[in-house]
Formats: sequence, structure tokens, C-alpha cells
Amino acid sequence: MVTFIVRTNQQDNCMEKVQREIPDFFINKKNTVIQIVFTTVFAFVFINIYKPFGSQHWYNITQLQFFFFSGLLVLQGMLVVLLSRVILFRIKKYCSVTIRDYALMIALEIIVMAAFYATYEKLIIKDSRSFLMLWYVASGNTSLILLCPYLISSLYFAWEDKKHKLEKLIKEKNSANPIPFISFYDEKEALKLTIKTTNLLYIESSDNYVTIHYANGFALEKYLLRNSLKQMEKMLCKYPVIRCHRSFMVSISQIKKVRKGKKGYEIEMNMPDRKVLPVTKTYEQEVLQCFHPGRKPAQSRENE
Repeated sequence: MVTFIVRTNQQDNCMEKVQREIPDFFINKKNTVIQIVFTTVFAFVFINIYKPFGSQHWYNITQLQFFFFSGLLVLQGMLVVLLSRVILFRIKKYCSVTIRDYALMIALEIIVMAAFYATYEKLIIKDSRSFLMLWYVASGNTSLILLCPYLISSLYFAWEDKKHKLEKLIKEKNSANPIPFISFYDEKEALKLTIKTTNLLYIESSDNYVTIHYANGFALEKYLLRNSLKQMEKMLCKYPVIRCHRSFMVSISQIKKVRKGKKGYEIEMNMPDRKVLPVTKTYEQEVLQCFHPGRKPAQSRENE
């Protein structure tokens, strides 16, 4: 009884896999074109090297003539594949294509192409064997010609899909993590200072200069740089730094709280001297959105 249940579960799992929708990368238009072209080239090379279907005994012709006629034969066979893929795309518009459907399509391609080659041998070459025997032999050769390139191309498509997903995952992970170092350039784009992103406190503007306030261990330091705060905004757009005033930009990670003061909102820094930076109306909504996404300024509350 236990054995019966195990076997039944295994059969159910197999049926579920067969009825599962085939991954899109197997049957999208780009990969389908690549697969058809690759299969055509493979079939042409295979026929000319191994000469299946007894083709070496058909006629007393030169190798160059054999290239030409075998090429025509391969192109005729690939028309069958092309037609089956057109039908597959039509079906895909109205319903999902399962692994079983895809396997059935390949089986039909082999059956039709083998019947075509058997008919060719029977009517044109006048082969003495029965049509069933010719079809049986042609089916084996056609399976080999089609399934080998299908398997190779499918493995390549699966590998390429996994590679793209891995690259996307790495890219998303890198974009989610803050950039470890931040570099500052002057107005002539000369590198002047590089510090850890987490060490930046705030940036203060004065005329054509900006002062970069940052932590160096337990000490607080500053660096004077000839540049504008507007250029700093462009330079730091990928970093967790936000502008709160026409004269100040602040590192979001160093904000201790945002509170409503007598003259509007203000930012208290996570510094020993509890430095406070003003928030003007121009940048108020942008600052509040960092802590209360979707809320209006009037609804915002103090954020410890």
C-alpha cells in the first residue's frame, strides 16, 4: 500500500512537470530564429558528413552537386520547422504552451519530415523498400538531425537565461547597497577628497565654495572645496545625501531627528554638538518624503 502511494505521488509529480508551462526563453521569437538557423546549419553539415538516408547511393554526382541538392533538401525540411513554429506562436496568443505541447510539436516535426523524406526516396529515387520501412529509417535519421541541435540550443538558452537573472540579481543587490566611498571634485573636475559614505555629515555652501563636514574617527573635520552646491547635487545624486536648504546638504544616515520648529522644519544631526540645520519650504517635502513616504508636510510628525 505504501509502495503504491509513493509511485502514485511520483507519477503525479511527473505529470505536473509535463503540464507545466514552458519557460518563455525556449519559445520567444529571438531564440526561435536562432534555433532554426542553428538547426539548418547543423542538418546541412550532418548530411554532408554522414550522408544519411542512403544519399551516397542516390546519383553519381560530384561533391559540389551533392552540397547543392542536400542544401535544397535541408531548406525544405526547415520549412516544416518554420511552419510548426508559426502555428506555435498562434496557439501561444490564445493559451499557454506546456512542456508536453512543445514535445508534441517536435514529435510532429519529426513525423512530417520523415514522411516527406520517405516519399522523396520512394517516388523520385525509386527505392525498392516499403514506404513504412523508409519512413522508419528516415524517422531515426531525422530525430538525430533535429534533436541534437534542439538539445544544444535549449541548453544554451537556459544557461543564457540563468546568466541574465544572475546579472540582474547582482545589479539589484549593488543598487540596494550604498556605495562605500564618496569622492569630491572641484569645479575643474579634479579629485580633491575621498571619504567613506557613512562618514559624511553635511555640506555647507558659501559663495563659490562648499565646506564638507565629515567624521574622522571620533574627530569632526571639514574640507573647503571650490565648487557650487548645485554641482554637488548632481555629483551626489546616487548617494544617500539630500538638500534641505539653499546652503546645506545633509547625509540621511546622520540625521537624528526631523522636527517642527517656530520657523518651520529643522534637522537635528547625530553629532556631539547636536548641530541643527534649517529646512526651507523649497526642500521641505523632499526631506519629509525620506521619513514619511506619501505624507504631506502638515501630517508629518517628529522622527526620532
